[in-house]
Amino acid sequence: MDALSQDGRHDEKDVIAPDYSNVIDDPNDNRRRRKLTREQLEQRRRRLRHRRIVRVALALMLAFVAYLGYLAVSAFVMVKEAKDAVSSVQQLQSSVDMSQGTVNKALMMRSLDDLSDHINGVYRQMKSPGWTVLEYVPYYGKDVKAVRDTVAVANDIADNVMPQLRNAVKVIDFNAVSLKNGTVNLSGVQNAATNLEIADVAMNKANTDMQAVEGGHIGKLSEIVEQAKRISNIGEETIDGYSRFADVAPSILNLDSSSQARNYLILAQNNAELRATGGIPGSWGVLTVRQGHIQLQGFVPDTTIAAQDQSVVSLTDEERGLFSDMMGRIAQDVNLTPDSPRAGEAAKALWERTHDGQQIDGVIGVDVVALQDMLKNVGAVTMSDGTVLDGSNITQVLLHDVYARSDDSNWQNEFFSQTVRAVFDQVIGSGNLVRLVMGVGSSAQGRHISFWSSHSAEQNRIDDTAISGGLNDTPAKPSVGVYLNDLGQSKMDWYLKRSVSTKLDHENEDGSKV
Repeated sequence: MDALSQDGRHDEKDVIAPDYSNVIDDPNDNRRRRKLTREQLEQRRRRLRHRRIVRVALALMLAFVAYLGYLAVSAFVMVKEAKDAVSSVQQLQSSVDMSQGTVNKALMMRSLDDLSDHINGVYRQMKSPGWTVLEYVPYYGKDVKAVRDTVAVANDIADNVMPQLRNAVKVIDFNAVSLKNGTVNLSGVQNAATNLEIADVAMNKANTDMQAVEGGHIGKLSEIVEQAKRISNIGEETIDGYSRFADVAPSILNLDSSSQARNYLILAQNNAELRATGGIPGSWGVLTVRQGHIQLQGFVPDTTIAAQDQSVVSLTDEERGLFSDMMGRIAQDVNLTPDSPRAGEAAKALWERTHDGQQIDGVIGVDVVALQDMLKNVGAVTMSDGTVLDGSNITQVLLHDVYARSDDSNWQNEFFSQTVRAVFDQVIGSGNLVRLVMGVGSSAQGRHISFWSSHSAEQNRIDDTAISGGLNDTPAKPSVGVYLNDLGQSKMDWYLKRSVSTKLDHENEDGSKV
């Protein structure tokens, strides 16, 4: 009982004991603290660790699922952009009508813009950190890096090459560019030279970077990378060719208001009797250009050009050892060398020696295959005897039929010269310069047509191009070629089939292959 004061109240000095009558002594009551054993503490810690591990694992799994989702969305966007880029390429190709030799300028400019935008779209996705980390995946990371490097180079082309090409296209009047009534019009081409040169430099760097991309392990991806390298090579060669053309064409065609007309020697080569640059130069003619106006002076058979007692050019020991001095003395043999510029030098010297010193500014080498390609682009010609020559039969007629019709060599030579004259007359009056230039480019790639300029500044720009026909003399990039000279005078090469096969013998320690 509590101690009470006389008046029934607690004394302030008294201590009142707490009432525990309602407290339930329940061992499971969480409100009651109890001392845990070491084993119980360890069990509790293990449960907490397991919970944390499960939470972390779930978080990582969710993050991984989100990452896969990001990659899936990004890949979907890239595939769409890539497909649109392909459509832009097809649209760009359709802007040039090869059959008519016309260019849709507006469509070409729009296609270049679209292609650039879609390549940028692919690059925006591929450059993200989400794709970067995949480069560190063992084994397959190399494939990811190869694709990313390829896309990065393509983006460089889109940013630095295509805008310059667009600017070049903008200043060219394709409707005015023509070869009509013997006069060349290159409206705007000269104004495009600067943009094309900038594009050429940028494309050259990009192509170097593209060729340096290392392939991976996945076949399909490696195939895509290799295809990109091939396309890059073609693009670099094409842009380089356009750049050089815009740079030197005005002076070559005497469009730079020079008072001095240009004379170009044409060597028409007969493939029925092989020479290293195509065939025996059976017909020689001079083409004169004055301020864009072209005049063909005519062709003469090679037999009318007198052989010289001594070489008209200084021959190297190597040339004398391979060809004797015939390439510097005899018209039929100036192209025994496979080096077209060197053959041009010999032909120029021989013509000037035998034609009262007539100044020759360059030499055009063209064989019968190239003549056939020209007729495909400018239409058929009819000879004085009624023979119709076109882009499908001129090789058959000149390399076979004329020898079956007559064994008179004078008649054969005259027919060949008349044919070459007729083809060039048709070319000069064709009116479709765009189509003709495209055809010449194709023939140059097959080494069926070549051009050498006696003016060093022009020749320096022409060197290393397909139309130069020069030999590769870069030590860092050695090449092997097989060139044939037939001195039998039988005109039997129409019937002969030639093939060359190569086999790797061994690889040297420095990586070179033999």
